[in-house]
Amino acid sequence: MNNSLLQIYEVLGGIYGGMVAGLIVDALSLLRYIFKSKPVNIALDILLSLITGGIFALTLYRLSSGNFTLYMLAVFFIGFFTVRHFTGCLFREIIHRIFKEKNKKKSGKA
Repeated sequence: MNNSLLQIYEVLGGIYGGMVAGLIVDALSLLRYIFKSKPVNIALDILLSLITGGIFALTLYRLSSGNFTLYMLAVFFIGFFTVRHFTGCLFREIIHRIFKEKNKKKSGKA
């Protein structure tokens, strides 16, 4: 029974870690939208890879003492893609509309 409760804790924590990583990806994609320079995009991609990998490693270390299990990878990506698919789409749409309105106001004033 004790081991089963530990696995539930690991699954929920893995989903949470994936969701945090998904929110950070959305924030960095906002920066990519603002700064359209190629060197900045490369730097943001490297930063994204480091942060996402760090979150995964920290989640794995904190939840299962560094023991890699395949279901931890699966639940991390479930949390990640849940945020990217549902919340991320809403977030990107809001940001897109804000920038579209801002660009309309700039072009209307000129």
